[in-house]
Order: sequence, then structure tokens, then C-alpha cells
Amino acid sequence: MSSEILDLHSTATSEDSITGIQYHAYNPYTNSFKNSDEIHIVIQHQDLYVLPHESYIYIEARAKVTPAANATAAQQVAPCYVNNAASFLFDEIRYELNGFLIDSCKNVGITSSVKGYATFQPKDMSHMEIASWKKESNKTVANESVNFCIPLANILGFTEDYRNIVMNAKHELILVRSRSDTNCYVGANNIASLEIQKIQWRIPHVAVSDTEKLKLMKIIDKKQPIQLNFRSWELYEYPTVPNTMKHIWSVKTSAQLNTPRYIIVAFQTNRNNRITADKSRFDHCQLSDLKVYLNSECFPYENLNVNFGTNVYAVLYDMYVRFQKTFYHDRQAFAATPLLTFEEYKNIAPIFVIDCSRQNESLKKSIVDIRIEIETRVNFEDNTSAYCIIIHDNMIAYNPYTNIVNRIM
Repeated sequence: MSSEILDLHSTATSEDSITGIQYHAYNPYTNSFKNSDEIHIVIQHQDLYVLPHESYIYIEARAKVTPAANATAAQQVAPCYVNNAASFLFDEIRYELNGFLIDSCKNVGITSSVKGYATFQPKDMSHMEIASWKKESNKTVANESVNFCIPLANILGFTEDYRNIVMNAKHELILVRSRSDTNCYVGANNIASLEIQKIQWRIPHVAVSDTEKLKLMKIIDKKQPIQLNFRSWELYEYPTVPNTMKHIWSVKTSAQLNTPRYIIVAFQTNRNNRITADKSRFDHCQLSDLKVYLNSECFPYENLNVNFGTNVYAVLYDMYVRFQKTFYHDRQAFAATPLLTFEEYKNIAPIFVIDCSRQNESLKKSIVDIRIEIETRVNFEDNTSAYCIIIHDNMIAYNPYTNIVNRIM
């Protein structure tokens, strides 16, 4: 047993380096939040210590339901919000530091849904209801006011991974409204819309003791850059997959810096901009095998040989479960607990997670060609879209003295 229990003269210590953490709300330049609008929220003051990791987007909106034309009251079916509905309000979100693009998220609803299914745990669900996360039945859309708090860490890899303060910098959050609100809800005939009335970026300001402030000032005076290390979630879309049982998707050619660590593939059939289909769910499309090639190196090495028709997909579920353990391996006291059960994985979000974090040296020193080989037991149906999320390392250096931001190559 440790000798610490015998130390009767140990003294209590107190942590007083941080004297306060207060949330401050920042509003956009304009009050126009219509479909396709670009919304800019800027933090101009550069003498602040802010904590982007704990920041969130606050939204107030007015939901409106338009009854279906030529339908009786009995025939009208009230629409329901899809899971993660608030994120489907935006096509893109970008984070800039001193005018330099740090991180971005395209097709926010799809990317954040995949990210949530892969990284959330069951214990997160009660808190995440304020961000419209509810994987099962969801709230009915009615003519009423609604509000959401979307943690920025759910959307951007930078705000999830980088957990320190950022000081002496200009921050800008750019939100691009979606072209329509159709993907936010699902219903048989009634049409709904969400009219945003207020958007704020709420971010903590950190106040420190005089001793800590002096230490931080010395860091600035050294004129040395501070390194921001994080992992980006980069989405690539295949709008219409051909009606075949075997297809090769040439995703991209990646620079050495952006070599994939994980690749997540998902499919949707007849779900885009259709009020009768839930955009927050995904389809297995009777997948039988999936391989990712980085140049000539293959992940996984062996064939998967899965069959969703006979519920033979334990290998895919195991890959999904293992993702949390490997992705968050550096966090103490983190216990991997997947959000989806074995059955829910098939019916709600069969996302295919490929771990390619361990690579030979040749891939780390060359341009990497990324392609995906897909095999199914039946032809892909019409209007099937494929999504590929590449998770790769990102390294940014910013100098709090000169305000210069660079990407580390």
C-alpha cells in the first residue's frame, strides 16, 4: 500500500490560478438568418483568454407547420424533428483565427451525425437533448418557439481536441445556412420550416491570477509560435452511386500532412431533401465487403464477408466499437461505451469505420491516393449517396505576438 496514507502532516492545496470563467455571448454582424445566408460572428478583442473547446452555438427559432394541401384533418400527419435536427440548419461551418482558416465542417448535419454516432456514449444523451440529439423517437414539430445549444466540439475537430485557452487572437465563426429546412424533420405530408430569430456564439472568457497572467505575458514576449494540434473531420460526398454490386470510389489524393488516420463510410438511399425520409439515419445497402486503399496498402487486410440480411455483421460492429477506444486512447479514465447497440447499429446508423492509423513508412513520406472498393449483395438502389469522412492530423502554429498563423507542413 502506498506510504501516502501514513503522511499525517500533509497539507491541503488549493487551485487559484484561474480566478473566473464566464460565458460571453457574441452576435452576428447582421440579423438575416434566411436560407443560404452566410452568418459571420467575430470576436474582435485580442486581449482575451478564451476557451473554444467549451463554446457553443445558441439558436432561437420559430417553427411553423403548413398543412398539406387538399388533405382532411385526419389525413394530415404532423412532422417530427430528426435526430440532430439543429445541425441540419447549416450547410457549412468555418472557424478562422486571425483571418486564417483553422477548421471547417461541410454538410454539417451529416458530418456531425456520423461524428456523434461514432463518439457519443449513452450517458451523453440526456445532456445532448439541448442540441436536438435523441436517437429514438423525436419531438413533434409544432407552431412554437424552440431553442438549441450546439457544442462546437460536436462539429469541429479543433474545438474537440484542443482544450487549452487561445490568447491574443481574433476569432471568427462563419455559418452558412442550408438551402432549405427539409432535412430537419420527417413527416408524411405536412410541410415545416424553422425561422431562426437569434444566433449567438457563447464562449468562455478565462480570468487568471496575477501570477499566471505574468507567465502568459512572458510567453507572448518570447515571440514564439504556439502549436495547435488536433484532428480534422473532412467530408467527401458521392452524390449518386452507380447501380452496380461492385464499385471503386477514387476519393482524393492526399498530401503527406493529411494522411488519413481513420476513414468512416456511410450510405443513404432516397433521403436527401425528402420530407418522408429521415436524413439523420443511414442505410447498410446490403454491403458485403469494403476496403480502403492508401496507394497499394489495403485496410482491412482480410475480406469482411458480412451479410445484413442474415444479421452477420458482428465484424463491422466490432470495428465501430473499437473506434472509441483507439480514438480517445490518450484520455485518462475514458471507458469506451458505444452509443448504438448491435441492433441499433444496423437499423439506425450502420457506419463503416476503417482504422488506418498504423501505416508503413512509405505512406508517411509520399503523396497518398485514397480509394474505396465497395461490394454489395444487390445492386445499389437509385438515388443512393455515399459519404466518406477522413479523419487526419492537423497542426497549426499561431504567434500571439505577431498574430501570424501558419499551417505546419
